[in-house]
Amino acid sequence: MIAAPGWTVLNNITVSSFYSRIKTTYLLDFTTSKYIPATSNFGSLVVRFPSGYALPDTTSQTCSTTTTSYASSLSCYSTNNNLTVLGNTAKYNGNLKLTLSKIKNPTLEGSVNNVHVFLYDGYQKSILERSYWNLDPISNSFTYKGPLITVNNGNAISIDGGTVSDYIYMTLSYPSALDLTIKGTSSGSLTLLPSSVILTLGALKAVFRVSVP
Repeated sequence: MIAAPGWTVLNNITVSSFYSRIKTTYLLDFTTSKYIPATSNFGSLVVRFPSGYALPDTTSQTCSTTTTSYASSLSCYSTNNNLTVLGNTAKYNGNLKLTLSKIKNPTLEGSVNNVHVFLYDGYQKSILERSYWNLDPISNSFTYKGPLITVNNGNAISIDGGTVSDYIYMTLSYPSALDLTIKGTSSGSLTLLPSSVILTLGALKAVFRVSVP
């Protein structure tokens, strides 16, 4: 019978920016009671980001620690919003500070659920400890850096070859505080008409069309 996971105390999460949609740095400060097995014994830390985040699946995620008694260098990768941390050459327990860089904040503004930390024993295939939302009530809320710009009400745009689209609306969530010029880019042969969309001071919307050869 496998025992229920113990409690990893999540002391604090420091986020360098609370603007949605930008890449930022997360500093996690937590304390473990049980030992994290060495990487050579299939031990790892897993940081689970909640829905709202969309971490890319990657074999290389930027991460580091100032807790040199835990590890001098780390190797991290992410899959399905789970970021796995490897690198401790010996078992470790106690306070640990983990820095995760270039994490993209949630796309939408508002509050998100908690980030959780797990201590994983890969040899026994079991979770030794974890943080809990009711014991570590640390959550974050994000806002847009400026007015949200929406194209075609967020719907996909379909255009047949050799034609020009109907007028497509670009709208702002609140009046523009300055003159904005937005230029589109294309890896193919699409043409934006006009080539630049201008949103003047106080504007809430503008229109453009797309041409497909």
